[in-house]
Amino acid sequence: MKDEERGAALVEFALVLIVLCPMIVVIVAWGIRFHNAAQADNAAFIAARYYAIKCGPDGTGPAMTAAKAAGAAATNLVTAGDITIVGNCTSGETISATVSKAKAWSPKVPLFGMNGNYSLIGKGAARCE
Repeated sequence: MKDEERGAALVEFALVLIVLCPMIVVIVAWGIRFHNAAQADNAAFIAARYYAIKCGPDGTGPAMTAAKAAGAAATNLVTAGDITIVGNCTSGETISATVSKAKAWSPKVPLFGMNGNYSLIGKGAARCE
């Protein structure tokens, strides 16, 4: 009886591993994507906050460039060119910043459609006082 069951655990392990490995890779890929989304949101918020604090009442000047640079410095995922800031600096107004970039999946999982690029979008807002 013992000889007939020899290697059964190995076969069961192989069958479970076929399902378990892709599931773990997909969970890791989605975790990385959510982490990147959180970083993009943070970069957008930092850019909006910096601009709300530093901009003049007319909304022009070096504050826009500096705010984009501050947002981009918060993460290595985006550059200043990926950040768009909208709003004017009057008291009580809201400054909105958006990070928009195409990002490649890492790790790539073609079986589940995770083999190209996805849209990395982050939004942040700050109120001018």
